[in-house]
Amino acid sequence: MGENAMNFQELERKFLKITRILNRQQDKDRGIDLLGRFIKSRFGGEVLFYDFTADKSQAVVNKVSEEHQGSGTPLPIDRPIEDYNKPLWLKGKEEIDPYFGDSRRIFFMNRVFAMPIITRGEFNNLLVVYVTGEEEISLETQAFVRFAVKELVAFLSRIKNSNRFFEKMLFRMNYLENILLFQNQESDLEKIMKEIVENIPKAIGMKKCTIALLDKKKEYLLPYYSNFIDASKAEKYPMDKELIQDHTGILALEKKEPIIVYDAQKDSRCDPELARKLKVYSNVTVPIISLRGEALGVMYVDNGQYEIFTAEQIRFLKIIGGHIGLILSNLNYIDRLQSKVRTDGLTGLYNKESFQILYQEYVRSRQKTKGRFALLMMDIDNFKRINDTHGHPLGDRFLKKIAKTMEESVRDGDVVGRYGGEEFIILLKDTGRAGACRIAERIRKKIEEIRIREISTTISAGLAVFPEDSKYSGELIEVADRNLYRAKKAGKNQIFAEYIDKL
Repeated sequence: MGENAMNFQELERKFLKITRILNRQQDKDRGIDLLGRFIKSRFGGEVLFYDFTADKSQAVVNKVSEEHQGSGTPLPIDRPIEDYNKPLWLKGKEEIDPYFGDSRRIFFMNRVFAMPIITRGEFNNLLVVYVTGEEEISLETQAFVRFAVKELVAFLSRIKNSNRFFEKMLFRMNYLENILLFQNQESDLEKIMKEIVENIPKAIGMKKCTIALLDKKKEYLLPYYSNFIDASKAEKYPMDKELIQDHTGILALEKKEPIIVYDAQKDSRCDPELARKLKVYSNVTVPIISLRGEALGVMYVDNGQYEIFTAEQIRFLKIIGGHIGLILSNLNYIDRLQSKVRTDGLTGLYNKESFQILYQEYVRSRQKTKGRFALLMMDIDNFKRINDTHGHPLGDRFLKKIAKTMEESVRDGDVVGRYGGEEFIILLKDTGRAGACRIAERIRKKIEEIRIREISTTISAGLAVFPEDSKYSGELIEVADRNLYRAKKAGKNQIFAEYIDKL
């Protein structure tokens, strides 16, 4: 510390080294701690980092050159804050105490060099290098600290920006997640996924992001969304280690943990030729898992350079992977529904099987969000008499007319199904008991007005509400069915919606 002569070539190397160290960090405390350790190891001084409170009456002081010593010590500020907003060279008790009296007594300071850290025009931090002995703080050390403070300003600004991106990303994903629980439109999903691959790199300080999804047979990973390649022209990624050299996607899905690669061109788990072609070095492969633990795909992120990924970056990527898993669970559900749905041939409504698929998925989503919905079981009164007296063709006309009336009487997003014979079931989303009764009564009155060859009929209905009547899918149907039976028994052509405490 005592030498005043500077070796500029060596100092340049140290400048470059600390720049690289700070550029690789995503965590404020970790970056400052590494800077303190670097100064101590290269120059011999101890380092304190002052974090001023909002009113500038106190500072939280962290000794960052030696882990967990003097960390987080709250100390009062004895002078106007403006007095610290300049470089300070202080020597001995008489010079140090007016500025750092408490710090001197705690940390045994004898020589001090302090530099203000001004970020975005705000003076909130101070970097202090000190020694406890009689040696001087060298010009080389001072020059390095000045440079380090400039790098700290850039580092702290980047961390602040990253934190804002993190918050925005989490808010955006929570918002999108809530939308997807209630709206199952593929166009929305495409927009959402494209937005995710565009914004994830910004949030974690990276450049490239690709989301690859498994095909239905789980034989290939297919790049669907990317911010740097044309996903529609990308090759399939076989899920067989014997067919492909790059195993990171396979390993991530097997382990259900992120796979971190520091040099894709040398790592045995990677394809060096592909890595060179795509200019990939350090990268992370994050598994995307559904709510049920089913493998859906992976997310790749990299920066086109060598990186040391922080624990915070990896944790955030895992959070993002979880959110994408939830979103893609909805996509997977749409695919299953489209492949399995068989509408009722006569009425065009969902048949019992397809309604059950949709209903079970909706109940699961509501169990997580604690939302409300209602279930209506409806049955045509005296329908057998119509068939027996006037024939099945007329009965079929009534079924079609009643089905159409039900569809026209509910709201967009509600689901109407033919449950069997002359029985219908309706899922009324985001609806309580009173609202469901109004919809049911509207349907009842409209069906009462139907005339075919001057013949009319009526319906009876039973209502159940989630979660008041039950929070379980099967039990809720039983409640609605029992209320339908009670409506029939009470005289038909009515809605029974009484709360049933126990079946």
